Amino acid sequence: MDYNKKLYDFIFNQIKDTKYLYAKDVNALTLKDLAEKHYGFGKFTDADWQLAFEWATADVFGGGCEGETI
Repeated sequence: MDYNKKLYDFIFNQIKDTKYLYAKDVNALTLKDLAEKHYGFGKFTDADWQLAFEWATADVFGGGCEGETI
């Protein structure tokens, strides 16, 4: 597993009910800010967030991430 599971789960749960929005409308850094300020997440790098975001958005919007880029 390449991504951080805790970050992936958080992002996936935040966007799972927005399947009909375009992926470009969701931003990894906005979710990072939300998680750090309101959910007590420790500090993760922007790269950690971006990778987990790519996997979660691919799973929600595209049905899987393998070989996909957002």
